[in-house]
Amino acid sequence: MTQESPIQYEEVVVEVPGWPKVLGIISICWGVLSLGCVGCGLLGPALQSAMIPPEQAKDFPVLPPDPAQYAQLGLGGVFAVLLIVAGAMTAGRHILGRTLHLVYAVAAFPLLGLAVWVTMRQQAAMNQWIADNPDSQFAGQMKAMSGVSSMLGIGLSIIFGLAYPIFLLVWFGAVKRTHASMTGMPAESPEQG
Repeated sequence: MTQESPIQYEEVVVEVPGWPKVLGIISICWGVLSLGCVGCGLLGPALQSAMIPPEQAKDFPVLPPDPAQYAQLGLGGVFAVLLIVAGAMTAGRHILGRTLHLVYAVAAFPLLGLAVWVTMRQQAAMNQWIADNPDSQFAGQMKAMSGVSSMLGIGLSIIFGLAYPIFLLVWFGAVKRTHASMTGMPAESPEQG
């Protein structure tokens, strides 16, 4: 009986990057926050009319629901869930998280355009209500702050709506493009699964 020599393995030390967990958690939190905003957008009109006392209802606008708003909220909800999944995949160091983040980031541009368009439609309907109801105290308050506040709101929506998607496009499109950048292991390593 011959004695086999033991197999020697080369010890490999891999420095696992910490950014995937951090970025994944940020994406999950941003997605959950976005879902909360979608929920408020869906429930807001019903809650608003329920909070106005009946004797004051004529003094406040009761605008008809805008189908474009519901379409925008529905798409926003879908992409919020996509961002949550992308964050979970990235936190788990799966390369699919990168792809999902890129899909979310690219979709954010037309989705924000739709949101701005819906906001402008709502503002136009509100302005028409203000013009039709000049005796309402609420109309007077809204008229005083409608121009500047609506433009400021749209500007802030654009800044906050595009900051994270632009970051994701740069981060995953130019900086962290490989599985190795997420795991610290070379692409040909058998442990990458």
